[in-house]
Amino acid sequence: MLTFGQTLDAQVTLPQVVSALASASNGQAGTALEHIADRALPRSLVPSRAIDLGPRSSSIRVDAANPVKVNALSLLRAMLLLGNANRQLDLSVASNLPGGSGINVALMIGEPPANSPLIAVTDTNDVIVRTAQVRLKLETKIQTPLASVHLPVLAELGSASARITDIDCAPNSSAAVSLGVVTSPAMVAIGTVNDADFQDMGRPLDPKAARVVKLPLVSIDAEAELVLSDLGEKQVDFSRRDIDDGEVKTVSSSGLVAGAAKSLSDRMELEVNVLGIGLNLKALTTLVGDTVGLAAPVLDTVLGDLTGLLGVHVGQADARINALRCGKAKLV
Repeated sequence: MLTFGQTLDAQVTLPQVVSALASASNGQAGTALEHIADRALPRSLVPSRAIDLGPRSSSIRVDAANPVKVNALSLLRAMLLLGNANRQLDLSVASNLPGGSGINVALMIGEPPANSPLIAVTDTNDVIVRTAQVRLKLETKIQTPLASVHLPVLAELGSASARITDIDCAPNSSAAVSLGVVTSPAMVAIGTVNDADFQDMGRPLDPKAARVVKLPLVSIDAEAELVLSDLGEKQVDFSRRDIDDGEVKTVSSSGLVAGAAKSLSDRMELEVNVLGIGLNLKALTTLVGDTVGLAAPVLDTVLGDLTGLLGVHVGQADARINALRCGKAKLV
């Protein structure tokens, strides 16, 4: 008979995992998961890359007195990330950008770092959980009366992490569990990279200036870069009520004071290349600046929605403690 740990180490398909998750759920959640399992692509994955059972790995029977409860959506998302690791997803997103246009999105998801699960059960303080690496490329084309503005935005999110720093078993403790959380190191840029570099998750992105306006006699290149790299841990405390309620607490990078795209538009540098004379260059540069400024809130919404679906955020990290039992330690 296989232990729980050996079972998670086995290679399985995405439909098998989601179906097992449905069996462990009830009500509408179980029905919805079965619906997803029936339609999931049969991609292979190893569940232990995302789940570390710690002291429960050697068990062969469920401990009914000490159940491990995990948010179904979080676990489903972790399995989907594993099943789609290092694959590119291309989307066309409709939007209400000035002048009317759309946004083409390319999304790359990397596997979580080795030996670093997304969900962990532990009775010690030495386990670190991390999110997966994510890359986004937003290609935006905005039509204006004077010129068409092409705005490429790149985002690369590294792995956010969390670890237990303290446990207080006092009944009314306001900090029953304390986590040390490091927000996702992120690079957001207005710029361009070739497809091969974008798809190579083993190398950091190195964006070059992008041609945002191209006319017969003039072109305008733009670039901007915002790097968020808070390397210090931020303490996040969870009371027993927070844990029982499943409260999610968000930690933000001190380097992000506004939306990422808005911050980029404020930092954008323009270079004008002229092939003729008699052109109103000030009108063109003003047009680019104003257009990018107006488009930035929409791009921030798209960026936030896409990364939020994956459980990651630019310059932020969400943390939750699913359960705590003192005496017989169990933490997820």
